[in-house]
Amino acid sequence: MGKVFEIRESRLSIVKPSYFFKKKRIVYVCALLVCTFFGFMPRFAYALSTGAVISQVYGGGGNAGATYNSDFIELFNRGNSSVSLAGWSVQYAAAGSAAWTAVPLTGTLGVGQYYLIRLGNGGVAGVALPTPDASFITLNINAAVGKVALVNTITPLVVVNPVGLAQVVDFIGYGAAGAFETAAAPAPSNTTSDVRVGLGCYETDNNSVDFLVRTPPLARNTASAPNTCGAAVLLGQYRMDEATWAVGVGSVKDTSGNNRHGDVIATTAPVPASVAPARTGNPGTCGYGTFTTAVNSTGRVSIPNLPVNITMGAQTSVSFWMYWNGVSGTMPIGWQLHDLWYNAGGFGFNTAGSDVYGIASPSLANTWKHVTAIFTNGSRTANSLYIDGIAQPLSVFSGNIIPANAIVGTTLRVGGWGNDNGYKFSGRIDELKVFNGALTPAQVTSLYNETHPCGALLSLQKTVNVLCDPVNGTTDPKNIPGAVVQYIITATNSGSASAILTQLSDPVGVFATFDPNLINGTGGATGCNSLTGTPTSAIGRGFSLDVIGDTRAGAYPKYLTTTNADADGALHNAGNVTVNYGIAMPVESGYAAGEIRPSESAVVKFNAVVN
Repeated sequence: MGKVFEIRESRLSIVKPSYFFKKKRIVYVCALLVCTFFGFMPRFAYALSTGAVISQVYGGGGNAGATYNSDFIELFNRGNSSVSLAGWSVQYAAAGSAAWTAVPLTGTLGVGQYYLIRLGNGGVAGVALPTPDASFITLNINAAVGKVALVNTITPLVVVNPVGLAQVVDFIGYGAAGAFETAAAPAPSNTTSDVRVGLGCYETDNNSVDFLVRTPPLARNTASAPNTCGAAVLLGQYRMDEATWAVGVGSVKDTSGNNRHGDVIATTAPVPASVAPARTGNPGTCGYGTFTTAVNSTGRVSIPNLPVNITMGAQTSVSFWMYWNGVSGTMPIGWQLHDLWYNAGGFGFNTAGSDVYGIASPSLANTWKHVTAIFTNGSRTANSLYIDGIAQPLSVFSGNIIPANAIVGTTLRVGGWGNDNGYKFSGRIDELKVFNGALTPAQVTSLYNETHPCGALLSLQKTVNVLCDPVNGTTDPKNIPGAVVQYIITATNSGSASAILTQLSDPVGVFATFDPNLINGTGGATGCNSLTGTPTSAIGRGFSLDVIGDTRAGAYPKYLTTTNADADGALHNAGNVTVNYGIAMPVESGYAAGEIRPSESAVVKFNAVVN
């Protein structure tokens, strides 16, 4: 068999393009007109906790309507190495008290692991906690107001406000607490807990931002599924480089390899274009989608079945390029009710409360801007917004947050939100990516600078496998006379636009004879040939064609015969094997004949017998 083959292709489309300081306490003692200065040491400036932190507090255990029958405190390791808790303690005090109760801890907290500390209760209501990692059932904590410290000793604290002391690893003051990091966390209740945002990962040294109220509480222990911080997972990537979009399912391709393709919704549907993309040239950002606010338009791109985390406190990141035409009251992206909205001179997060929490919008009009939005379930102040790779200080421009609406969903709308057909975006959107988890600033910068080749980019690979030989059968078969060998030729499109595959040809040399009976599996132990092959022998069908990563409706793999003058796209003639992709991959489900889209592969297999 010769090793020369070719694939001729023409492209459908190739151009698209705190540190926080406490005030010093100073006391002057004056006697006989002589003043002596006693400089009380300032509290330590404290930095973000990079390892173990307090991740949840619940004080309603056993009370009327309680979720659990015990109070609990939960810890979490948000760092990148294990933390030994030996010699540490969790300590609790009432709002204005300096009397702290220390709960000794043991064991090691692994990366991304939770640690559950069972405390006392105020009654018998509620269900039992999961198996605790530590218990101190004589300590009851207040459901609505209190202070909890994670301390690297077991010695009880002796001050009302220990924030910033060297031994205090982490701290939360909730409700009307007498101490807190920057500002107090919201008050929980018998049916709610205070839970750290980002499934425990979020940390700004501001209790009011780092914690939100969770309904109902969800206690986690060391046996719970771990959560690795900083590991944002790509769910879908939409280059928007297709030549055309058909209204319906799967037109906007997910090029991440996850096959979560987007659906185009009419009327006045968005259309792809390539003139003046965000980053010109090749590589660049190539094509983009054009969206309109035309009267009676329902045009959107809908991306369904995204496996986002809808847990309270979980975070989801969306990045994209945006060219806004300056029309107010529009949304470039949105979930059901949690979205990005232009309104009242601002651009930012909205929860259907006529609210915008974000930045001033005038400088965003009529120019390409790269946007990264980090959504936090149940919170707005824990959200983050980056413009052109730079984190933005956010403020309230209008309205009031509705926390119950601040939840992502399994469907993302591009050019609007999921609640109705209003607030249609006017402009262009490109390079959309969706992630589970919060992107880091470095990752945001990388996305802002990212480019890719414009147009189809084909790569070809040919492999040869010996299936069997007459001496060894299928046990370590050798390439000897009588052996059956299988040739596999794979064409993969790793570019940003579709290509049309035309023809594959490969000459069969004098050392081998084309086998018209394709073996799916391997030959028998004796008599190695196609007719004794297992599990099946495809008599008179010498080719297999499969398409990987596609959404075609036709059945693949398919088996092509060699005796009908190329009527099904395959032919063996005059020493050559030939596959005509335009026939073998016909028009179907919005695909042109022979079309191979980004991230798809066409795999051809055929066999030969060694002479």
